[in-house]
Amino acid sequence: MANCRVMILNLPSPPGMDVERDFAGSYGTASPVRRTRYGHSGDVVFPVFMPYLATAVTWQGWSVHIVDGQAQRLTADAVVSVVLEQQPDFIVSLVFLLSPIFCGCGAWNADG
Repeated sequence: MANCRVMILNLPSPPGMDVERDFAGSYGTASPVRRTRYGHSGDVVFPVFMPYLATAVTWQGWSVHIVDGQAQRLTADAVVSVVLEQQPDFIVSLVFLLSPIFCGCGAWNADG
């Protein structure tokens, strides 16, 4: 497939939790936060898969566009807008079975 456009997408963390997709042996973790919007709280850990995948894509002669929804603090609507604007042929994103981090209270609760 010549002139293929690939978007590598690191989705923003959902409201109520910060998602670290490269933690816990790449299973990912989710920590409760008080943020009520999509995005990410505090510092974002750079997703290691993105440059490796981008390199493989460019070796195939395809164009690549990287969107880091966490680092850019994108909302869900902003992610959709970027995808519609870029019109990629393929979107690659990591999805993990997240391990909620318990805060010593016996149960995970995004409201604290």
